[in-house]
Amino acid sequence: MNSPVQHPLADKAEALVDSAAQSTGRALDSAERAARQSLGSLAGGVESARQLAGPALHDLAASAENLARSSAHAVRERALRARDTSADFVREHPMQALMIAAGVGAALVLLGRFVSTRGGHPGPYR
Repeated sequence: MNSPVQHPLADKAEALVDSAAQSTGRALDSAERAARQSLGSLAGGVESARQLAGPALHDLAASAENLARSSAHAVRERALRARDTSADFVREHPMQALMIAAGVGAALVLLGRFVSTRGGHPGPYR
């Protein structure tokens, strides 16, 4: 049974998971747009080559586009499953999720300090 104190902690942990899932979704959307743009520029070059190489090259380009589409779809599906799994974990284990989030945050701060001092620039944490 959850005490009243755990609800805000669980809500914060779930918000962190949702934020991470949204960031992942935005990254996936960006990757998908980049893939489409790359395929668009590739299509221009493929068109002139297709006139020379014939239908075999056209089939290859279609296969590459289908592969890119199915890969983007598979990545999106995995991200959605990961988000759902994370949300379930937060609901079932709010304190453990909060501790994991705190550990990840501390690791990111340490990494930021390390990176800022390795570049020769003092950075804000020195």
